[in-house]
Amino acid sequence: MRQGTTLSEIAKITGYSISTVSKALSDSSEISKETKNKINKVSKLLGYRPNKTAISLRSGKNYCIAVIIPSIEDSFYARVYHGIQSEVVNTNYSIITCITKESLAKEKYLINKIFNQVDAFIIAASEETILTGDINHLESIHKSTKPLIFIDRAVKGIKCCQILSDSTDS
Repeated sequence: MRQGTTLSEIAKITGYSISTVSKALSDSSEISKETKNKINKVSKLLGYRPNKTAISLRSGKNYCIAVIIPSIEDSFYARVYHGIQSEVVNTNYSIITCITKESLAKEKYLINKIFNQVDAFIIAASEETILTGDINHLESIHKSTKPLIFIDRAVKGIKCCQILSDSTDS
């Protein structure tokens, strides 16, 4: 099965180097507007889509945000998720959504599983995490270079952005 149009195919058709094609598609100031227009026109005709894995390997970024919430069925968290998604949709970022079902073990497992796949975390800590005070897994995120935002529930002992509300009145 064919993977899709590559930079080398666009380069061959347009007569430019792969480097020039890459820079033009990234809107580099090194490339003239005329060249960008030619390359963009060909890339659209061929249905070119950037390879997110290749971009990630080159940049060291995944362009992905983890949203970890207890439930998507709860109307409060559904609205929060919708708000996050509506802000992220016009960026180069994607969202990985994880549902903990209020389980500390599941929260730890999910964070561990996706840690290297995301650039940032938005987390509504599980009730079990808050009740037990077991926050080692959250501290490990905080100690990394990844941005961390807590929503809805205060996590004591970690100083980071926390967006709190009284979800019982929602």
